[in-house]
Amino acid sequence: AVENDVDITDSGTNFTVTVPAPTITSLTPDAGPVGTEVTVAGTNFANTQSVTFNGVAAIDFIVAPDGNSLVVIVPAGATTGPLVVTTPGGTAQANFTVTGPAPVISTVTPTRAPVGTEVTVTGSNFSTAANNG
Repeated sequence: AVENDVDITDSGTNFTVTVPAPTITSLTPDAGPVGTEVTVAGTNFANTQSVTFNGVAAIDFIVAPDGNSLVVIVPAGATTGPLVVTTPGGTAQANFTVTGPAPVISTVTPTRAPVGTEVTVTGSNFSTAANNG
């Protein structure tokens, strides 16, 4: 066994350890609806304290062992704006666009018709669709 003696003398000098600030290099994807899994690539994500989407905190996130990426789910209530990662070293941000859920078609009536026949499409999440009628 190797033993080392260390002399510690109190010189009255204070030392400050500076933790590097995080950086974001990319978001994959950079847009999506609530519930989307987003991979945030960058540096210095170790000890991440929070991830927010335009001020709305994500419930949970997973930081890669190397601290250079994290995975987060877009939380309910999130809106378009900055995705912010906060660590003891500071914050980093990148823009994320929250989109509405994809349209879902339930029925098309009639299912067959000659050209010029009015067709009714029912479903959900059509709120931003243009009305051409």
